[in-house]
Amino acid sequence: MPSLPWFKVAVDIFEYHYYLLVADYFSKFPVLKKLMNLTVNHVISLLKTIQYEVTLDHLRDWLKRCSDPENLRLHLV
Repeated sequence: MPSLPWFKVAVDIFEYHYYLLVADYFSKFPVLKKLMNLTVNHVISLLKTIQYEVTLDHLRDWLKRCSDPENLRLHLV
């Protein structure tokens, strides 16, 4: 079991209507994206989009926790 979220992921392509599924092994959180085509460039582009979205979500959570001055002090000590 990975020790961090999004450190290890599972990726699958569903051929029915072509969907890309990416699931985090740590949290079991799934992300599903519609594929417009099955080219390598398109799949990689969607994987990068998912990585960007997940990174932004984690950054937003971290900033929200740090907006509390007491919580920020605990992180800096």
